[in-house]
Amino acid sequence: MSSFKRQQPIPDLRPDLMAPTRRKVAEKAVCSAFGGLNLQNPLLRLRVEDKILLWALLKVIDSRKHGSVQSDIDNLFEEVRQTAKDAAALANRIENVVFSGPVGQILNGKPMLCFRDLPKLLTAYADQLRELMSHTGKSGHTKEAFGNMYLVVVSEFLKLKTGSYNDDHLADLGQQIGEIGGGESIRKRRALFKRTYPAAYAFAVQKALSFHKSTYNTLE
Repeated sequence: MSSFKRQQPIPDLRPDLMAPTRRKVAEKAVCSAFGGLNLQNPLLRLRVEDKILLWALLKVIDSRKHGSVQSDIDNLFEEVRQTAKDAAALANRIENVVFSGPVGQILNGKPMLCFRDLPKLLTAYADQLRELMSHTGKSGHTKEAFGNMYLVVVSEFLKLKTGSYNDDHLADLGQQIGEIGGGESIRKRRALFKRTYPAAYAFAVQKALSFHKSTYNTLE
């Protein structure tokens, strides 16, 4: 059975870069990363705030790819998956032991009649949880799925800012920060994520839109 403990709030996708010290560190890293790009790369024309956000999200993608980040949300989703399994097992146990088994003939008096639908409700609850969690990646693959969701956020953010995904130019920037793959790899991962997790893709698009609206101009 899963333990019921107080969970930490689900973190926002926006990296915390508002603290002055963190911002200075980020600006220095951003200058270094963008300084390695070809002068024709359109990402160089992004505003400083957009560059910082883009750099931070790419750092998160790189960290998740190498397994150095295990966020609260990864642990939370695994807990939810286990809760679904526990609920299904409990439903089966209640049905077989309390209602359908030999003891059930003794206990199935009027006091228990109001609970007769409990196994069915628990089963439905477990099925619904499993359906919801199917949008977050298979068990053990949540980290990879969320890494791809961050990539979708970046891609959609760039599309809003520049008018296109700029996958090849994004890949060039990624090489300065970590390993996110080439332009073709980014295109394939985005398309696969959209087919496999449409609800999560829609969420990523909304996050990109919120980031876009939080700034003023698109390009300097």
